[in-house]
Amino acid sequence: MDVLAAPRRASKPAQSNGRRAIATAFVSSVLARVAAPRMDARLAAGEDPLSEDALARRSRRLVSGLSRRRLACGLERAWSMPPEPAVLSAAVAVDGHAVAVARSALQQLASALASRADVEPRGVAITQILLTDPSSPLYRPAYPEELYELARAALFALGSREAASAERWRR
Repeated sequence: MDVLAAPRRASKPAQSNGRRAIATAFVSSVLARVAAPRMDARLAAGEDPLSEDALARRSRRLVSGLSRRRLACGLERAWSMPPEPAVLSAAVAVDGHAVAVARSALQQLASALASRADVEPRGVAITQILLTDPSSPLYRPAYPEELYELARAALFALGSREAASAERWRR
């Protein structure tokens, strides 16, 4: 009696597609981490987070609870830091005058980041850039109110209720 064995090739395309999907997801994940500053700038400019996979991954990472809590803590450190820079530190000192002008807006932004369940990636990306870019208005404002204006823009871009009530109060 002759027994024919089924060729093993039949299962390889399915494995190959699975491996390809894993490799694609891995590349997108690495790209989202390596190109984070560039992607943050694209999100802050208002680009659709769903326009490409790596941008969507970065967007999800930004709006995660952990990321937003870290940003809120960074904002809190900015307004509570002593005005003089540390002696031997790589940290860029915040502009004390700009922080004093923008303190209320920074506090509202930190509160919204820490407390809101759903936020828009654009507002989180603006905050990320504000804290991590050494040429941002937090560290090098072009004029004293620039930090206040950017913090307000980030707050409004979050889509939070705090921004709407703060705008009504300001009018």
